[in-house]
Amino acid sequence: MSRTAHESHGLAGAQLELLTAVQDRLIPRHDDMPGAGELGGADVVSGYMGELSELHSDIAAALDSIEAKSKTQEFRGADLPGFGRLEESRKDEILREVEIGMPREFAVLVTQTYNSYYTNPVIQEILGPGALPPQPLGHTMPDFDESALDDVKKRAKTWRNA
Repeated sequence: MSRTAHESHGLAGAQLELLTAVQDRLIPRHDDMPGAGELGGADVVSGYMGELSELHSDIAAALDSIEAKSKTQEFRGADLPGFGRLEESRKDEILREVEIGMPREFAVLVTQTYNSYYTNPVIQEILGPGALPPQPLGHTMPDFDESALDDVKKRAKTWRNA
């Protein structure tokens, strides 16, 4: 069986849609700034997940928990809505529950959402000339002042040769 482009990178179908909806709650549309999900952040994070297995397991676990909490007892017997169709306040409650219950996994999800959003050329353009991409392309660093090491160089050797 062949795999789709998204599956080879980490997410496909419903998971990709879920991540898009989650990202739009983490970084929602505001004025002229698009939401993270609508900007295509899910595809970017899916690519990150394909490159780093530790990202895949953490983000997939967080998404599984979000989806499970989206299908609570109050919806049993009805057409079970996914996260994307819930009211905004309920989405926020679910995200807070997952953050408390799975802090590490949720933090990875948030970090990768931010990485995909703030390195996006559209966001870079909106933020303007002062917004540079992360190293090595932006954020110039001052020349290193060698004199900052003078006190360290004066100290006696604190290690032994092995």
